[in-house]
Amino acid sequence: KDIGFRLMPAFKTPSKIPYSDVNIGKGTAHPPRWTTDSTVAEVTSIQLEFRELSRLTQDPQYQNAVEEVTKQVHRLEGKRDGLVPMFINTNSGKFTRRGAFTLGARADSYYEYLLKQWLQGGRKDT
Repeated sequence: KDIGFRLMPAFKTPSKIPYSDVNIGKGTAHPPRWTTDSTVAEVTSIQLEFRELSRLTQDPQYQNAVEEVTKQVHRLEGKRDGLVPMFINTNSGKFTRRGAFTLGARADSYYEYLLKQWLQGGRKDT
């Protein structure tokens, strides 16, 4: 529970799309120095752990935070044949145009976690 609590500042963004960098000692979070974006893999590959943390602690804040991210990514325009761009802006919550469409690094975990979330959620669409 302690590490989950320490990671929650990542979600304190205008869009609720989490920052990629968290200082767990200071309780602060920020985008990387080189961009205001996070990668799709970064923001969509903590869902399993946060959902399980909510289940174990009976504290819904962790699951609520990651489910909001998932819903937002699913609602966004800019997908191409089911593929999502590699980068998402933490301020606007929208995909950025500079992101490539790929199944490789910085996006691959998004696709892997879709299946894992479906399995963890009892094979129900969310």
